Amino acid sequence: MKSKEYIGQDGGFQFRYAIDSDASTIGRIYNYYAVKGGYTYTDKTVNADTYYKMLVNSSIAVYVIEDDRGVVVGYGAMSQLHPATNIAVVIGFILPEYVNKGLEAWAWTHWEGIAKFFGIDSFVVNMPSTNEKSIAVQKKFGFEVVGTIKDMRVGKGEKFDQVWMQKQVDRGL
Repeated sequence: MKSKEYIGQDGGFQFRYAIDSDASTIGRIYNYYAVKGGYTYTDKTVNADTYYKMLVNSSIAVYVIEDDRGVVVGYGAMSQLHPATNIAVVIGFILPEYVNKGLEAWAWTHWEGIAKFFGIDSFVVNMPSTNEKSIAVQKKFGFEVVGTIKDMRVGKGEKFDQVWMQKQVDRGL
């Protein structure tokens, strides 16, 4: 996508579809969490352009959260779990200085709208079992743990389990 298409706005932040010029920022945000450890499935950094192209090519939608100055402070992507299902996998990262400021809840509100448009019935998210903060946040948003894959990752000399969580899309019925 080449031009900015805004989905929503609230409190000085905009939720919009990602465009090609966002690739370096999306890669920088991902790499921050990869290097920090415990948030991604690798502790290695990625090439920003390659990572962005992978997100765009494998996703229904890739979004960014932008502040009132036009600075991207977070991103996420939604992809279909399997072509025969109405389940979407969602990933996302928000820069640490913007975490716990309501952006997570705001982003989920927009994901619900996108999911309804695409006929998605439920969301799944996954994360390393060591990411207890993210697991707690997702529970707050109505996700429940539905499974664990053991010994999914080896990073920094440790093995981690992968926790899968699921939430039904609120159809407002």
